[in-house]
Amino acid sequence: MVNDEELRKAKRAIMTWLSFGTYPKEYLLFFFYWSLFNSYYGLGLFKGGDKNKVLSFGRQYNALWNKVIKANARDLVAQECVGNGKGENPPSSQVKAATGHLRNLLGVHKRQICIHCRPDKRNQCSRVAEKGKDGHLEALLRIIYQIRCNLIHGDKVELKEDQGERNKKLVRLATPILREILLNL
Repeated sequence: MVNDEELRKAKRAIMTWLSFGTYPKEYLLFFFYWSLFNSYYGLGLFKGGDKNKVLSFGRQYNALWNKVIKANARDLVAQECVGNGKGENPPSSQVKAATGHLRNLLGVHKRQICIHCRPDKRNQCSRVAEKGKDGHLEALLRIIYQIRCNLIHGDKVELKEDQGERNKKLVRLATPILREILLNL
């Protein structure tokens, strides 16, 4: 059952986006590639809900990792962890584990990133246990799926200042990865 706060939050997000008139061009391009990707993984090749289908795709198509994706992934995981929702939210335990796995694999030093993380988020994140062990492409798609969820579900309405620029940067880094996946199906 939806509570009143969730309804207010959804209405605020809707009104905010309506006042902007459109999404930023970075978001539109990301949505374009995601919808194409969705048309493939959603064909019925994979079981479960949307998230499970995306992760199953990552497991089945892990060979794409070495072929084209690895180079683009490093820049994405060199950013502050993708949080679960709006503002200072820490990542979920699965996204944190996926990010940690790829940072280790790609030689990205966690300490150099976490020291620059927003203090409130860093505090919360330190209490999140890493859960799960994904394959390389599966881990990357878990992170990109969280970016997608934050955008699609209206949580990322900050377009100004640091958070807005960070949101756009995450999308700019994720979009070429989606494009490469599609080009190499």
